[in-house]
Parts: sequence; structure tokens; C-alpha cells
Amino acid sequence: MKTMTVIEADLDVGAQGLRSLLSADIAGEPVLRRTVSRATAATLPEGCVVLVRSPEAQRTVASMLEGLPAEVRVDPGEDVPQRAILRASRRWARNSLRGGIGGTTAFDEEDTPARMLALARDTACDALVKIPAAGALIDPGTIDGLLRWVVEEGASLEFYFANLPPGLTCALYSVSVLEKLVAERTTIYQALIYHAGRDERDPTEGKACYPGDDFLRMTPWRLSADSPRTLERLRAVYHDDTTEAVRRLKNSPEVWAGRLPEEVEIEIAGAPDESDPYAALAGAVEMTELMDVQAFTAALPELGAAGDVNLTLGGLGDPLAHPGVFEFIAAARGAGVCGLHLATSGRWLDEDKVDRLAEADLDVVSVRLWGNTPETWKRQTGRDDFDRVTRLVEELIRRRRDRGRSLPCVIVEMMKTVESVGEVEGFFDRWHGVADGSVIRGYNNFAGQIADRDVLHPYPGVRFPCVQLFRRMTVTAKGDARVCGQDIRGKRILGNVFEQGFERIWHGADLERMRAGHVAGDYDVFDLCPTCRHWYQL
Repeated sequence: MKTMTVIEADLDVGAQGLRSLLSADIAGEPVLRRTVSRATAATLPEGCVVLVRSPEAQRTVASMLEGLPAEVRVDPGEDVPQRAILRASRRWARNSLRGGIGGTTAFDEEDTPARMLALARDTACDALVKIPAAGALIDPGTIDGLLRWVVEEGASLEFYFANLPPGLTCALYSVSVLEKLVAERTTIYQALIYHAGRDERDPTEGKACYPGDDFLRMTPWRLSADSPRTLERLRAVYHDDTTEAVRRLKNSPEVWAGRLPEEVEIEIAGAPDESDPYAALAGAVEMTELMDVQAFTAALPELGAAGDVNLTLGGLGDPLAHPGVFEFIAAARGAGVCGLHLATSGRWLDEDKVDRLAEADLDVVSVRLWGNTPETWKRQTGRDDFDRVTRLVEELIRRRRDRGRSLPCVIVEMMKTVESVGEVEGFFDRWHGVADGSVIRGYNNFAGQIADRDVLHPYPGVRFPCVQLFRRMTVTAKGDARVCGQDIRGKRILGNVFEQGFERIWHGADLERMRAGHVAGDYDVFDLCPTCRHWYQL
């Protein structure tokens, strides 16, 4: 079987849809040169080709890679038509190989089947090993390991992948699978997602999945230098040996948090402080705390300049209860915020808002459903509007599609509680294939602050530092930053983003002290931490 490695180098736009950083420096060399050096160090592929889109880019890249055994080819190629939605879907799972909205994977961010197929045919290759262009830490051993896995397995499948995080993974595409993808004008995620009615195992449990190195596989960070955050991450820990670089990162908690949080959740319309949080989430109380849109707009440039911060309009309240909600959406996009998500209970949906949401510049609209029947819905929310809300959600999906739009993705979530557990299967049957995602959410008792209505309490057997402390900030309608989303009573306010800004709070002494405590195994640094059941979830 003849194979080559292929790298698609775009000097303008990176895999996440942000400004390309392939020319940026890591330990004295450009990101792309680091990637190609590692790809060409693999011993089993019969060559390495870097694809660019113009003669000008070819000259720039050839100069950048001078002395390396790689060929730089021009192929403008035809991109898949859904690239924008693929990248928008991946923003919400960028640290994982899979798990993007609709089942999208890291391979869907930049892999272009038409260009790869043309290369495979021109070089008479049976298959190509695709390397991420910004994978400046990829291990040559992973590339060779994947190829050995394919040979040992008998090359019976059309697609294989290394089960490693973005930046460390690679994938093998056969000519036959590339032909299918080109004919369908799509990317590989369609072959890896769950299809109702098919009796198939998850690909990670089958022969297509090369497990890779155990230590590298458990890395919870994106290690592809395609955003300012990940570039700084790689710069801080770079080493020629991939395992040593990852070990440095795991031992460098000061690097984990980045300059700003990866995600900020802002409550633009909230319930009164004395309200039952459960009732607030269910849309059973009025939203009287309304954020000032001018203050919000003034605070946003800091997030927009970061490049890869995702913003959720949500919290315990409901953004659709704010009369100026669409002004907030426009302000966020105008400031250059990367990802934008609106979370709602559905109570404030109406025909006009459905129409405007179908046109809104959002990545995601998620709707919390408290059951799959009117009876369970009313028992949990006190409301009689199950049929109205679900009809409007379906109408939102229809109107968006009628307009020929793919965004915003519409995600329907059901809270799995003791009241609704018997309706999980019916919920999934109703919404799978209708919405862009149907998700079952475990109930949250907010570290024991409200009654526990959960069914099961699954969580990792060994505790580790809280994910939220290093990745997420929660802000109330007043602009107050709380320790995390579990702090529904405002037990500890870290600061006010309208007065201090996001970065100053994110690296404030109080939060840094809590992070250090968690790293040291001291979970008593905040009185909610010992009873929290969501420390491992973002």
C-alpha cells in the first residue's frame, strides 16, 4: 500500500476559522515548519506534500520549508460547501477529537476531500495520511503507529484515525472514501456519527480507531497552534519530544487558564435573587434583572480581541426575556466574539422571536425541555405551554431551513430527572434527525443547594482540578463574576466585569488561590467544591 502524508497549508485562515498562525514562531521556527519537520520524520510514508492555494503561497511556504524533504504543490481545489457550519459546530468542542455539534470532528475543520483525492490520483497513492497544518507537536511515532495499525488490521476499512486530541491526531483516507466524500460534497464526520436504525458500534470501539499512546490520549487540551490561546500554550511547553511537551503542560497549571476564559456565560436577563434557581431555569418566574446593553457592549472588545472566546447568553435566567436581546447578539458579533450561543427555557419564544432567531448571527440556540409530555412538563415547570414551546422550536428549525441557512444550530435538551427519566427514549425518537442535536442533560443540584432530583450521579472515580476554574467564567445580569456556574447564590463575587474587565478578574488573587488549591488537592478552598458533582464538566 503506497501512502504519503499531506498537509493543507492556508496562510490566511486557520482550522478554527481564525487568522492563520502558520507563520508564527514556536521555539525559533514557524509553526508550519515545525509540523512538516515532524511529518517528514515519520519513516513509513513515501513522501510528504504540502498543498497551498496560490503560486504566491507556494513561494512563501517553499521558502519557509527550505531544506525539508517535502513538496509544495498548488491546488486551489473545491472546498465543501458546509465549511462555515462545520467550524461553527466545532467551536463548542474544540479541545476534543470528536463531540462537535452534529457529530463533527477535528478532521472536519480543514480536511478537503477534493484536493486530497486529486493528489492521491496524481501520485498513484492508495491512501493519504492527513496531518493538521498547525500540528507543531504531532509525534512522528503516531503517524508510523497508525500505518502499522492499518497494515496489521489488513487495510480492510476505508478510513482510520488516531484517537488523540486535536493537534496530535492524524487520519488515513483511502482513495475509495475520498471518492465517496467528493461525490457527496461532505467531510468524514458523516461516517463517524450515530445513525438511528443502523446496528453499528461506535468507531472508537472498532478497527478504524488506532488508540495511540495512552498518556497522549488522555490530554484534555487542544494542541494545535491555530488560535492565540493554543499558540501561547505550545510556546510555553514546546519540546522536540511530544510526550515531554505534554508532560510539561500537565505540570504547568499556570498555563491552563490562558489569558482569558475559553467560554463566558452572561446572564442578560435574570430572576430576582430570592427566586428558586430550579424555577428560574424552568422559566417559571419573571426575569426582572435586566443587563444594560451599553455596559455589555463596552466590555466586549476584550473578548473579541482574544480571538477564540465563546460567549453564551444564558445563566439562570432567560435571554429572550430581555426586550433588547437582539441588540446583545449584534453587539457581540460586532465586537468579533468567536462563538455565540443563546440558551433558553422556551417560555419567551413567540412567532416574532422565532423569525428573528432564524435570521440571527448565532452559532447555536439551545432549548431546555423539562419532559417529553405536557403532563411531565407541567409537573416540573408549573406551565401549560409544552405544545406551544415545542411547536415554536420546530417552527424555528423550519424557518431557518426555508431561508437556506445552516446556522444557528438548534439543540434541544431534556433534563433527566426522577420525573422525566421514563421519557428519555421518546424524547430522543422525537428530536433526533429533526433538531441539529438532541441532548440528555443530567440534573444539577448546584452542589447541594437545591433538592436533588437526579437519577444517577456518574462522575470520574478520581477527582482532579475543576475544569470550570480554568476554562469558564459566569457573569450575572449586574456584571458580577461568580466563582463558577454552581455558585447560584453569589457566595463569592470575584469582581465586576463592567468595572474591572474580564482578564483582571480571571487572574485575580481569589481565583488564582482557588486554582492552586485544586491543583494541590485541597477542595475546601470554596465551600461548594466538596459537594459539587460537576467539577469535571465544562
